[in-house]
Amino acid sequence: MSSSQEITTTMTAHSERSMVRFWIFISLSLILSFLVAPNAEIARWLGFFFASYAAVSNDSIQTLGTFIASNKKRPWWLLWIFTSVVFLATVSYSWFNYDGDVSYQRLASKGFSEAPSSFSFLQVAAPIFLIVLTRFKMPVSTTFLLLTSFLQR
Repeated sequence: MSSSQEITTTMTAHSERSMVRFWIFISLSLILSFLVAPNAEIARWLGFFFASYAAVSNDSIQTLGTFIASNKKRPWWLLWIFTSVVFLATVSYSWFNYDGDVSYQRLASKGFSEAPSSFSFLQVAAPIFLIVLTRFKMPVSTTFLLLTSFLQR
């Protein structure tokens, strides 16, 4: 067996193990979502955890990945300083101008003015579906998928 065949075999085995771990994580997450959905307090935090991870993993690929790739000649630490300054300026502006609301009052619109008091399984599991879509490199709107799943009627 040649060196390149060994590398290819090793990479394939690694990606297969990675995919198995991914599906185990997804399966356990769906089971956990199903079990905690009736308990609003736990479901709220679990949904927030999944939504945070899903949005960051999806959006970081689309925005930060593009920014970093287009600035390869600059040192990585300079890119992260710039990104951090933009983030802090954006959040600080909203914090001071909208009385501590970092969402620019976008979540104060109809249906988002109060936190949900009960959850269904699909509301808690929606971010998990976003994680799956991101893993398979499918373009999806995180805002549409995540915010609409928590809309109160």
